[in-house]
Amino acid sequence: MNLYIARIIKLISNPKIFVFTIIWMMILVFMGTIAQKNIGLFAAQNKYFSSLILWLHISDGTVNIPIIPVPGGMLTMTILFINLFSFFLNKKVWQINKAGILITHSGAIILLIGSAITGFFSQEGQMIIEEGKQSNYIQNIYEKEFTIIKNEGRDSLDVINFHENILNANNILTHEKLPFKIKVIDCFINSEL
Repeated sequence: MNLYIARIIKLISNPKIFVFTIIWMMILVFMGTIAQKNIGLFAAQNKYFSSLILWLHISDGTVNIPIIPVPGGMLTMTILFINLFSFFLNKKVWQINKAGILITHSGAIILLIGSAITGFFSQEGQMIIEEGKQSNYIQNIYEKEFTIIKNEGRDSLDVINFHENILNANNILTHEKLPFKIKVIDCFINSEL
């Protein structure tokens, strides 16, 4: 049993895994950086760095056909974390003359844990604070909504919001404060009138 576990640890702590994973991560960073030009920062981050699987496409200019699944950023960093962490399971590395290697591996693991915590628990948004005033509202610029504003007098506005998830073709939007119904013909994100 111990021999079997030792073989698994030796296999997953192989430095070749680290080298290939780092090379793949550099390729992902390059592709994601180039893709930002066409799809924007947020979409590139989700597609290349926050995904388990990335589908490479063939495009003829009109149709994108997914053909090759490759590891996304999250899967790549998970493999990197497992590889670095398994290094500590090897009894031969716990020597005083390998302190530099241990510190370097520990630092890389701490960076990966920090990025995982940030990826899972962070929320992005914008808070507009006028000079000399306070604010307790954060606006998410990536979530879209359809808003109807009813002006009910000089200082009274009634705001009714419909989240983008329900703005599907042929969907009927209703609200108790609206005297009418809205039939969605189509929804175009990031469009202007």
